[in-house]
Amino acid sequence: MAGAGDGGGEYHQLDGSQCLLLDMMTTQMLRLLNRNSEELYRRIERLEPQMNPNVGRPYGGNRRANDGPN
Repeated sequence: MAGAGDGGGEYHQLDGSQCLLLDMMTTQMLRLLNRNSEELYRRIERLEPQMNPNVGRPYGGNRRANDGPN
């Protein structure tokens, strides 16, 4: 992430305190995003077995009798 002394990066027009505030806000937003993403993935993992009864079975383990080769 660019900072105040990076030689003209994304914060080149901000003073030191503004750069610090922006960095802190960005860090906090990334923490929240990561936490929410982890929670979402946990929910998906709990729901996947309910949505796909073939999870854990060999490929084609739940084929119907009329499903023949193409």
